[in-house]
Amino acid sequence: MPQVLICSREDWANMGYMLARSLRAVDIDALAVSEHPHGFNYPEQAKILPATEILALGQNADVIIHMHSHGAVLHKCNAHHVVFHGGTTYRRAPENMAQAFNKLVDFTIVQTGDLLGLGAKNEIWLLPPVDTELIRVKLGIPKKILSIAHYPRDPKDKGSGTFTMIAGRLRKNNDLRGRFIYDYSAKQMPWIENMERMGKCDIYLESFLRTHCGLPHLSWGVTALEAAALGKIVVTNFKDIERYEREYGPCALQVANTRKQLLNRLTELCLMSRDELELLQVQSRQWVEKYHSFQAVGERLKAAIEKYCWNKGESNQEQVESCVEINTEIETPEPTEEDCRTAIEPEPLQDFDARGFWETWGSRPTTANPIIEAETTKIAGWLSQYRLEEEHLLEVGPGDGLTYRLLREQITGGGLAYHMADFVQSARDRCYQQTGIIPDEWDGSTLPYGDNTFGAVLSTDVMLHVPPAHIEAFIREHARVSKEYLIISTYIGSSDNLAAHCFKHDYEALFNRIGLKILETFPTARGNRTVWLLAK
Repeated sequence: MPQVLICSREDWANMGYMLARSLRAVDIDALAVSEHPHGFNYPEQAKILPATEILALGQNADVIIHMHSHGAVLHKCNAHHVVFHGGTTYRRAPENMAQAFNKLVDFTIVQTGDLLGLGAKNEIWLLPPVDTELIRVKLGIPKKILSIAHYPRDPKDKGSGTFTMIAGRLRKNNDLRGRFIYDYSAKQMPWIENMERMGKCDIYLESFLRTHCGLPHLSWGVTALEAAALGKIVVTNFKDIERYEREYGPCALQVANTRKQLLNRLTELCLMSRDELELLQVQSRQWVEKYHSFQAVGERLKAAIEKYCWNKGESNQEQVESCVEINTEIETPEPTEEDCRTAIEPEPLQDFDARGFWETWGSRPTTANPIIEAETTKIAGWLSQYRLEEEHLLEVGPGDGLTYRLLREQITGGGLAYHMADFVQSARDRCYQQTGIIPDEWDGSTLPYGDNTFGAVLSTDVMLHVPPAHIEAFIREHARVSKEYLIISTYIGSSDNLAAHCFKHDYEALFNRIGLKILETFPTARGNRTVWLLAK
């Protein structure tokens, strides 16, 4: 059995697998497991196992690392526990997460500097490792015309609009005319193919996101390290550069934390000689090898495990169990081990097992019929009429992406800036297979976006599945993230025809109470269905 078990529901950015490789590089037996495969098709990733088998492994592990702020089913195992916080799940509710995990864990791994100091127990800052053997350096004399590239998984999460704007300003600089090309694409690719296209550029733009979930961000992701490992000059924001250099050492990233700095830095790079650029590329690769190889990251993580787990002795399990006993006898707001689940897994929207039900249904394919096609044609017409085709659009609960696929066929002019969010993993997996887009993970309650983010928010055949106690808040949440428009289509017929997991609502009364104005109505299916175009 492994000394260290690293577990995920879905191992985002392959991080759990990479940490297991890092620990094995320093002679610690570590195994990464996940309930679901990752959509990026990494050539090697965590072992995919059902929850029951993961639990069996956890019973014999000495240390359990809970990846991506997910408690999964292992919180009851009598082991030393560690939690890894690295993204939106923690960023949205750090206080709740800290309360939920602090009584369980011996220490906390934090991936990005903006997440440090938010209340987690015994934090260590651990930036990602990179497989420097798999990612072969692609150095070469920089081209006469520099290739500057940006390939975001999600443009809104990387500040892609700022990069595009700055590239436009660079083109207007007569001194830079003919010196560079800017290659931007948000097309999703398997990991290997993405590495290949990054390998063809000279300069890679990674991130320029100033805030995320209402908090200061200015941090970079795994792609920055991957591009640097390829020997690329990486330009990104990084507000914690001084702390990084104190804890790690000199950083080879080209840091720009304001638009002016970004414009100036790219201008300087475009005016450099080939020798100067080649030196920066070599330094990028050397930096990754020194501080972010499996060996380097493994040593850093091993030191934390020895300090907080093995040298400490007993795990926190007795403390957690005693909290459970106390809290079962008296009412108290203090978190228990159960909070490790409830802070992470959203409360079901209804009495039946909503997540289990939709995990089963989410993997099933959907097909168009004349009614759905007619409704989608009407939606496409509204997007054109109200000039929303070039706006960022969000669909909540897309299933396998049928609406997007139908809209894509009807809208011309360069494609859709289309985003999706779903709380069901099987649906996200299915959607990625069908559309190439991975919907954002959503807890079924609070959408992981800021106010007024999208030009329009779409919901097709979702509202009828929301119980009456939650429907008003559900629609308000759609309105919150929309700049102006909502498009909702759903069944409105007799409740006699509804299954147990469906509910009948007075939608127009709800719209009126929330303050939404009905601009257009499109009834279908002999009046049993309606599509509304609404405005805030």
